[in-house]
Amino acid sequence: MHLKKNFNLLSLSLITIACFIKLGYFTNRANTFEVFSLFGTAFLCYYFLIKQNLSLKKIIFIAITFRLVLIGMHPNLSDDYFRFIWDGLLLNNGINPFEQIPSYYINQSKLPIGLTKNLFINLNSPDYYTIYPPICQLSFWVSSFFISTNLLSSVIVMRIFILISEACILIIFPKILSSLNLNPENIKWYALNPLVIIELTGNLHYESLMICFLGISIYLLMRKQIVLAAIFFSFSVASKLLPLMFLPLLFFVLEWKKAIKFYLITGLMILLLFVPFLNQEMITNLGSSVNLYFQKFEFNASIYYVIRWIGYQVKGYNIIQTAGVRLSYFVVAFIFIMSLSKPFDYKSLFIKMLFAISIYFFTATIIHPWYVCSLVAISIFTEFKFSYLWSALAIVSYATYNNAEYKENLLLTTLEYTLVYGYLIYELQKYNYFQQFGRYIEYQYRYFKNKKGILK
Repeated sequence: MHLKKNFNLLSLSLITIACFIKLGYFTNRANTFEVFSLFGTAFLCYYFLIKQNLSLKKIIFIAITFRLVLIGMHPNLSDDYFRFIWDGLLLNNGINPFEQIPSYYINQSKLPIGLTKNLFINLNSPDYYTIYPPICQLSFWVSSFFISTNLLSSVIVMRIFILISEACILIIFPKILSSLNLNPENIKWYALNPLVIIELTGNLHYESLMICFLGISIYLLMRKQIVLAAIFFSFSVASKLLPLMFLPLLFFVLEWKKAIKFYLITGLMILLLFVPFLNQEMITNLGSSVNLYFQKFEFNASIYYVIRWIGYQVKGYNIIQTAGVRLSYFVVAFIFIMSLSKPFDYKSLFIKMLFAISIYFFTATIIHPWYVCSLVAISIFTEFKFSYLWSALAIVSYATYNNAEYKENLLLTTLEYTLVYGYLIYELQKYNYFQQFGRYIEYQYRYFKNKKGILK
């Protein structure tokens, strides 16, 4: 039996590695069949690996091995890394990457050292300001010192940053799970997830740093180390702005005095991290880039696409400029209501974080597959598993790249979200969240009714 178990584990691991090598080194994202079949096989192996009774040491060893297999790959499923290299070279020239769009430099008579027209041609957003915060920029800058003609050395340096953050996640998250009286081996849902491995380590998406710093921050909060926790939370925000939405959820978990201290230190640290880039142009341009996500970009959305269709029927045109912003107001209101709801403990905090980021993604105008990795990371602290299903289904959005116009296949998008929402509804029913929500609404109704009676 023991021999059979080891054989199964070795077979599943080797098949997964073969899929990663093929995906990472030899697959073009325009080849939809190959992308789907390789990811599908990797996720099938993932399912059976999860079923294995693996020790924490084995999980970490396999997870690190899977990631190291991708150390020398070019990010072939994403072209964002060209912008990373561009920003790093600007910093190496002493130029603030937030001040100008790339096309500004390409139109100059003399390019900054290292920037080339070939690099510019590969940029997917040459007419937009950079969106990447200071921690990311630090990684880009360091990698720029190692750049070579084929860019691979710079890519590997950036990947080392991500590998270090992934290693920290594999160490810190089991500690958080143990502190919550949960099984530390639940880290396997994140550690072995093919989407997480390919998109973060392989395709160089910096959600990994954000997740790492956020996890360290919460672990320190649980140990009542407010100052250090605030510093690491600011690092998380300075990697990706997304964790800002979690600040209201921490207020009652920390109690108001500690929360205010946490907020003040976090705000000060974020300001200090942005100081090297801070000027009027940076504030304006970064705000402009953020607005693009609400008012212009569309990709793999769900609720927004329904609203967009209604807009076409009623208005006769795309209402993204108003719909995207208004949906963000809904997300803010939803998070505020959750921040007021009991209980105020760390187990509940992770559930609230999961639903905060979920409602944001469900209403967003653009959802790239790697966004779901954040959900996968938070889900391991909850009973919910819909994000694991979503991590497998998000791959269907790569079908967009099999045509020159990058036209989405809305049938695949519909299938993706039908299954995700269906499984989420099943889990909400299974864990009695509909009943809890009903009781909450009833409580609020009675509270305001009694308050109104007292005022009369």
